[in-house]
Amino acid sequence: MRHARPRPYPAATRQTQARSLVAALAFLTCWAAPDASRAQSYDVSVTRTAGDFYKVLGKDIVLQTRRCDVPATAKTSIFKSDPDGLRLSFVDGAQDCDVKAAYGPTMAHPGEFSVTVSHDADDWYEMVGAGTYVKTWGCDRPANAQPATLSLGVANAGRLEFTDGTRCVVEGVYDKLRI
Repeated sequence: MRHARPRPYPAATRQTQARSLVAALAFLTCWAAPDASRAQSYDVSVTRTAGDFYKVLGKDIVLQTRRCDVPATAKTSIFKSDPDGLRLSFVDGAQDCDVKAAYGPTMAHPGEFSVTVSHDADDWYEMVGAGTYVKTWGCDRPANAQPATLSLGVANAGRLEFTDGTRCVVEGVYDKLRI
């Protein structure tokens, strides 16, 4: 004896079909426009610390711009991340700036490290090829892919010493953030 499969009521069938259609449309929308789900914007207040570097107030985050010359002290801005890139827009309409990268503090292990650095802006040295910046205090020594020794203690405080004997106080080490 064969068991007949129960047939759903017509109303239940229509509901199931409607749900399937909605799910398919949602999938197609996400598939067709994947970039829309990745766009983000943040209200921030920034202060220009050096050259193309802007510190986000209240956060230990630094934004590195491309040729942005807006003087800013606690200036209200919007930081945007979308498929076209990163942007810093000043609310007063002063300028929109392309952001090269955002950096946050990293906790490196204490010790001495041989590094190659380039001076990027006042007190900011890029560790060549590492996506990492060293924030110094009162150090303006020019450097273009110069060898140096980075000595770090607890909380990334330490010194950056160049081969000519110049020593700079290190305030922190910053890695590129994925946004």
